[in-house]
Amino acid sequence: MLKKIVTLSVLLLVIVGVTFAQTSSVKVHNKVVLTQDNENKYTGGTDYNYTPKFFNPTVGDTLGTTTYDYFTNSMLRKQVVTYQGQPYFANMFRPYGGSANRQVVFTYLNASNAYTQVSVFGGAAGSGFPDIDVSLTGDLAGTVALVGHTPDRLAIWDPTGAQFSISQFSPGLDPSLRWSGPNIFLASSGNTTAGRDQFQFFKTEDLGLTFVNWDSISTRSFMWAANGTTEMGIAKSPNEQYLVYFGANSAGDNMHVYNGVPEDSADNVFAVISSDAGTTWTDKRIEADGVIGLVQGYPDFAPLIENFGQIDMAITNTGVLHVVANGYGLTFTPAHDSSNGYKFPIIYWNSVSNKWTSLTLPALDENQAIADLYPGNGIGFGYPSISISEDGQVIYVQFSGPQFTNNQLDTTGGFYRHDTYHCWSLDGGATWTPATVLEGNKNVDEVFANVAQYLTDDGANYTAHSVYLADAHTGVFVFGEGATGDEPIIYKTVTVPKPTGVNDNITVNNFELQQNYPNPFNPSTLIKFSIAERSNVTLKVFDMLGREVATLLNGVQEAGSHQVTFDASKLSTGMYIYTINAGNFSESKKMMLLK
Repeated sequence: MLKKIVTLSVLLLVIVGVTFAQTSSVKVHNKVVLTQDNENKYTGGTDYNYTPKFFNPTVGDTLGTTTYDYFTNSMLRKQVVTYQGQPYFANMFRPYGGSANRQVVFTYLNASNAYTQVSVFGGAAGSGFPDIDVSLTGDLAGTVALVGHTPDRLAIWDPTGAQFSISQFSPGLDPSLRWSGPNIFLASSGNTTAGRDQFQFFKTEDLGLTFVNWDSISTRSFMWAANGTTEMGIAKSPNEQYLVYFGANSAGDNMHVYNGVPEDSADNVFAVISSDAGTTWTDKRIEADGVIGLVQGYPDFAPLIENFGQIDMAITNTGVLHVVANGYGLTFTPAHDSSNGYKFPIIYWNSVSNKWTSLTLPALDENQAIADLYPGNGIGFGYPSISISEDGQVIYVQFSGPQFTNNQLDTTGGFYRHDTYHCWSLDGGATWTPATVLEGNKNVDEVFANVAQYLTDDGANYTAHSVYLADAHTGVFVFGEGATGDEPIIYKTVTVPKPTGVNDNITVNNFELQQNYPNPFNPSTLIKFSIAERSNVTLKVFDMLGREVATLLNGVQEAGSHQVTFDASKLSTGMYIYTINAGNFSESKKMMLLK
């Protein structure tokens, strides 16, 4: 049925004279019918026939290589998506030694159980910065759509016929998309004549036959003057009922709260949310820039999310919104009368707690050398990407961050290297594991890691699917920094544990307090415990003189396994004791804080 719909759409495009990519000819690649823009204008060169170096994607394998070592201008759109455990990829490649044209390359598993790659957008005009999504509901479930820019184009892939249909929906740049039932919602950062001037909202209800530019950011209720980020992102819930357009807006130069600007008039992070599959929309100002004390545990810190605009969001089937951002900003003296250096954390917020917290370690994200040695826009801990379980209880985050050895920046050529970091929450974002290095080759810049929207359920665990750039040349070549070469884009999977407790039908028959992890730690550590019956639980931390320094829990807890994160950022190096009391059960363990 789907194949017939796509075929009909192609026929109607020709009849009504709507521009359809490469109507003059068709290229066949391994049973995939590919219609590609601007072939009739292509005059030669090596890019058009470019075949990326490729291995079957398993953990750590290379999808292809590129000399374009800059994935995004601000937000990371998704380059991997999964359907029924199967990954699909949309990556931007540029071949070494050819012209400067970029390719958007689609990778999929074909009917012969072998991986196939197709250059979907490219040619003389070039293309790049893709976003990919798959339909999860209704008759179109399993249908893949992807976008690329210069100009903004949409490609739809019918897995039953292995066929692409391609159409243009905007003359602009930086497209994003998400399926919702039979409809596709899209975004663009603005038209090419005026530049990235105004975020635009689009949708198609007929698989790209026609498009509606149904709104723009300038009509929304929050303060607006200009795009605060280059790109606008889109997220959806697994049931495709909730949709959210998101980004950052600029109200003007230096429009930050710490400058005396009212919060409702300052630069801000925004979300435009629908709970009914795009029928109606509401606006939400999530954060005003420059609010001192916005982040828990950072009383003199004012994040400037709009400044670098690296944001990602996820939304659950019940409408809970999860947000991660590059929290680069200023610290102030206790009197808040002058700035006192910088911080560079990844910060997290959800619509249940309505609070921001840091996911990174102060010992690292307060390193002032970061301000002088960062490559491109990759400042501090940045480019966060978020993935959630279908029930919204498990949240997994990957991000890029400076590479350290013994808390000192690893630098080369005047820039610091990056590692890929990750962390997760098993309780809907209430507590988090300490952020640790996922990929940390000392001679490679592991950067731009981004994960699929959803974790795949593998029974005993979840799996996160991600891609990242392994750049051997620190610095960003497209900005004229560093050297160039064929840099690999890597596909990686990460096992994420499932929560344990009564909700998972796991019976806990004993009381237990586990050793904290990591230990030694700086400054955060995870404490796990199990209780066999519903009990009033206290979990406290003491110094070696017996003085209480923290109460982590004091209340009734259900039977099962639990975990609590202890943040010791305000404490001194030394040995501490944590003690649990639950009913008649009591136990203590030692832990070491090393700063």
